[in-house]
Amino acid sequence: MKMSKKKPNQDHYEYPIKAMLKTQFFGQTGFIVKVLVLSAVLSILIKYSDAVVKIAATPVNVLTLVLLPTGMMAIALLWRAWQQQQQI
Repeated sequence: MKMSKKKPNQDHYEYPIKAMLKTQFFGQTGFIVKVLVLSAVLSILIKYSDAVVKIAATPVNVLTLVLLPTGMMAIALLWRAWQQQQQI
């Protein structure tokens, strides 16, 4: 019967580094890649949707499209602040 020599477990020594890279580096990189891809897709949709969706260039439409994201963010932040205030 031959007894095989066991190699020291290399993963044991490398695990903290692998775990750190997986959670910090790849997590952040993955998020950035997702944002870039979503931004590119949205940009392409905006560029080529002009032929499909006709929106009149009226002052009301312009103000709506410009102020809508700001209003939505304000509502989201106020709602979050209100929820945090209730938890205290």
